[in-house]
Amino acid sequence: MPRRRAGASRTSTGTVAVMMENYRYPPEEYTASEAFIHQWSRAVAMFNANAFSKAMLKVPTKPEDVPDRLPDSIFRQNVSGPAAKETLGGLFPEGADTVTFQENDPTYEKVLATVNGKSTRNMVSTFNEIKGLPDNRKFRISGGAITRVQGNFQLRFDVTDRTA
Repeated sequence: MPRRRAGASRTSTGTVAVMMENYRYPPEEYTASEAFIHQWSRAVAMFNANAFSKAMLKVPTKPEDVPDRLPDSIFRQNVSGPAAKETLGGLFPEGADTVTFQENDPTYEKVLATVNGKSTRNMVSTFNEIKGLPDNRKFRISGGAITRVQGNFQLRFDVTDRTA
């Protein structure tokens, strides 16, 4: 059984995808990017239809089913791997529970070097490839935040397109 789950919602500030249980279950034959693109496509279709059906989640995703844009933010919940915890924990000033980062600053580079950061960057890259976007329209991770919650971490990756 896959151990990756994603959900989506619309907020007053844009769309959000939440990824929970972010670890690979060894027998899986698909990547996190493939799972995310499929689940994001199905979630958008359900929102657009104002209907939820577990059967819709099982429908294969064809390239033409992939929405025209990614969510505005991708949250990675319950980041608890030892290497990630060590890296992320070292980015917090004393007494802080949240740290923000922007594209190309040192914190950004360290967050995107973690397994969750690399995986999220790959999701964005895979989306851009599926959609065949030219360089001037590709989506990117423009920043985000790290929040410490009960000994683990939550990551928010803000996603924007090159025209923004």
